[in-house]
Amino acid sequence: MPGNVAQEEFKDKKTSIKDWFTKKFIPKVAKIGNQRHIAAIRDSFGTMIPIIIAGSIGILIGTIGFGGWGSGYVSILGLLCKASNSHTAWSDISTMLASTNNNWGKISTIFSSIFNVMNTATIGMMSIYFIFLFGYYLALGKKNKQPIIGGFVALASFVIACMGQITFFMGAQGLIAAIVFGIISSELYVRFCNVEKFNLKLPDSVPPAVGKSFQVFLPAFFALACVAVLNLVVLMPAILIPSSHLYVTGMSYDTVSNGLLFDQTMWDKAFPDGNLWSQQNANLLNELFTRFSDTASYTDGHSFKEWLDTLSPSQNAFVATALANYDGKIDLSTLTSILDHAKINAVWNSSLNNWILSINWNDIKIGSTSFGLGEAIYQFFTMWFISFATSNGGLALAVLFAFFVSFFWFFGIHGSNIMGGIFEPIWTMIVVLNSTLVTSMGSYDAAVATGSMGVFGKPFFDSFMYVGGSGATLGLLIATFIFSKRRDLKEIAKYATPPGIFQINEPTIFGYPIILNPVYFAPFILAPIANLMTAYIFSPAVLNWMHYPYIIIPWTTPWFLGGILSTLSPGALIPTILVIFIDIFIYLPFVLIDNRKFFKRIKNENVEMYHEELKYSFNKYYHFVANTKKKYQAKLNAADHAVTVAENRNDFIKSLTFKEARKTRMINKNLTKANERKTQLIKKAEEFKSKRDKTEMNLKNKLLKANLQLSEKLKKQNTKIQTRINQKPSYMKKGELKLQFNNDIIASLA
Repeated sequence: MPGNVAQEEFKDKKTSIKDWFTKKFIPKVAKIGNQRHIAAIRDSFGTMIPIIIAGSIGILIGTIGFGGWGSGYVSILGLLCKASNSHTAWSDISTMLASTNNNWGKISTIFSSIFNVMNTATIGMMSIYFIFLFGYYLALGKKNKQPIIGGFVALASFVIACMGQITFFMGAQGLIAAIVFGIISSELYVRFCNVEKFNLKLPDSVPPAVGKSFQVFLPAFFALACVAVLNLVVLMPAILIPSSHLYVTGMSYDTVSNGLLFDQTMWDKAFPDGNLWSQQNANLLNELFTRFSDTASYTDGHSFKEWLDTLSPSQNAFVATALANYDGKIDLSTLTSILDHAKINAVWNSSLNNWILSINWNDIKIGSTSFGLGEAIYQFFTMWFISFATSNGGLALAVLFAFFVSFFWFFGIHGSNIMGGIFEPIWTMIVVLNSTLVTSMGSYDAAVATGSMGVFGKPFFDSFMYVGGSGATLGLLIATFIFSKRRDLKEIAKYATPPGIFQINEPTIFGYPIILNPVYFAPFILAPIANLMTAYIFSPAVLNWMHYPYIIIPWTTPWFLGGILSTLSPGALIPTILVIFIDIFIYLPFVLIDNRKFFKRIKNENVEMYHEELKYSFNKYYHFVANTKKKYQAKLNAADHAVTVAENRNDFIKSLTFKEARKTRMINKNLTKANERKTQLIKKAEEFKSKRDKTEMNLKNKLLKANLQLSEKLKKQNTKIQTRINQKPSYMKKGELKLQFNNDIIASLA
């Protein structure tokens, strides 16, 4: 009795937890997913996909086709250049394409520049497109009569909040500010539109298009005026209190020119306050002069890199600032501090077969007189977030993202939409900044040398985490084909695999189902996280086996292409292959558990179906016969369907207002074609049946022999199980279940 009471209490507790999930947890999270601001972010990015992809294709064409952005001899133009200049070393082809002193370089420069502009006009203006769409969708969600004006108001408010510094903020840097001021301006605009006094009524003689637009003039004005006034919060202290240091700083990047040589006289001219620096860092300066006065030392690069590796961070910063200032790259008056965030890196350029010396320094991008709320958001929030997401903190953020995408999906909530609405601006910023660095620095290697590229760009997740969609379910589909004995799941897998290859897995999630299925909870959570960690290990952050992602690709790109295209790195093929095997390995035990639970359930519910499924799953001869009969019947059904389609078409023709003679001709023609089609299909069906009968005769003995071998194998297993039961009584219940299942399979093989 006490045991029964405890069992009943456990069942009640289990039921109450399930009720809480279904009645409270799921509706609340679903409400978050449908929250209109998150939905508007998602829809805005979704609408931008065509232009983003167009810009990425521009990079691909410029790089792969014409050797732009440092791709050099690995491009098609580079191969043609090598074919025409067979005496030239491969390492010199990149140099030829980078110079306009020859025709090859001119062609490369012209066409890569054309496609560079294509990239700038799309991805490079992402925040402009986003803020307009965001304002439009927010106004549309509130059923505003003029949602397109809402888009314009959001765009104008973004420019106002950024104090007109649109060149700086039109790329990925402005996304977070665009979200903030898109929400503020759109909410204000919609609320003012609902105030009757603000809606101007014009005479009926005014054209409708003009009247509708002029009607929302005051709501638009007040919304923009409110944003302009909000700027006073940061603009006044920025101008009135110089010591507040309210300005926008940002990293600048460049490479040291070849042949840059120093002497003390030139140094003093370049540095008005050079004496102070010389006194404080005399030995360091002397070493720097010596090394850069030695042309061989610089050209070789090795000794300079070895010296750099011995410097402390502050000494490295001093050298970087000194080189940038001496080479005319920076103005010391724009630096927040001479040593602030400055750094020099030496990275090996495999295409040029030389070292790239890249200089980073932090300087003032936007001064105090233009410091609005957009600048404040960028300076105090966006910069920190980008720095966090592109450093080691990005891994924790990515794992968190992967976990909750699968977690929400398990409960039937579109996890990708919820988490994408929150995290997509971050992942998009990273890949766009990566792309911008590559294009501005002229090569991937030079961009890497800045030390500012990030691993977790959006294509990184699309290519390596979503292998088959959320939960990395392509591994589940493959494991089902190979190891599952469930006929129904194999049918589902057959139809779910083609869309799964293109990262669409709703057929899998709802077909198996994954939702609220405790068997698949663990692998559905673990597989994408394992994929993410595997790809991270092969990324530049760890093994440097592949490049950073800097090409934006459609999320529906098959995973085996996505990694290579987004990184333009053949090395990405290795983690691409690994992740699919990892997914199969993770899902395999749970596929087998699911099989056992399935056969146990149907045995209790429908014994006849249970024995039928056993025969289909384990009896190879029966399986062959059942499958071929099904295919034969499907071909006969297709023949009948051809006539049914013609009859339906004829019913439609009868309803038309054509002349009766014409309708009769059309109907007879359709029936004639349908009957001819039916005859052809029946003929093919009979041919299939004839071949199938011959195949059955040839395979029958082989298939029956396979059944016999399986039967003998199961009998041996039963002997071992029985021995274990005798030796270990506690194993009796579990062992008897296995014995019964094996005996049922043996019976199905007879």
